Amino acid sequence: MDRPSTKGIKGVDSFKGKSFPSSRWDHAIELCGKRVACIGNGPSAAQFIPEVAEKASRLLVFQHSAAYVVPRNDRPYTDEERKQFVNDHAERQKSRHESWIPAFVSPGHELGTGFTVLARSHLEAQVADPVLREKRWPDYVLGCKRVVIADDYYPALARPNVDVITDKIEQIKPTGVRTVDDTARS
Repeated sequence: MDRPSTKGIKGVDSFKGKSFPSSRWDHAIELCGKRVACIGNGPSAAQFIPEVAEKASRLLVFQHSAAYVVPRNDRPYTDEERKQFVNDHAERQKSRHESWIPAFVSPGHELGTGFTVLARSHLEAQVADPVLREKRWPDYVLGCKRVVIADDYYPALARPNVDVITDKIEQIKPTGVRTVDDTARS
């Protein structure tokens, strides 16, 4: 999101530590060995969470709702595939993420059903912990929110130094985050 919002989060200005929205990343802040909190877990967070999880001593990911995650499966194209793309526009288009649009905008579309199955198998293949797996499975139909395309996101969330917190944030305190269950996390 290019216009970060903290709307609805009480006490944001009271936090005494360093903070910044991901769209305005502060590269001067060293995260190695630090306790870090991330509020949100959508496509932007999926890009930086794997990197932060490797550096931080502890990473708390506050999740409002789970996102569908499908594998990126990046790989170099073969010479044969590149030749086919040059000669066959339709084949080239099928290889692009834009070809997935019917899965996200047409409820009940067979492509959406396939993506839901793909997302579930990706989750099961990458997250062994059943509690984390349950936290990470969306409670809405595919297409209601942006889909995360990532191969390294789930393994990052499953690291022992990462906690996925689904309790709603009550407020930000000077030293951390308090959730509605009255747990202070710093």
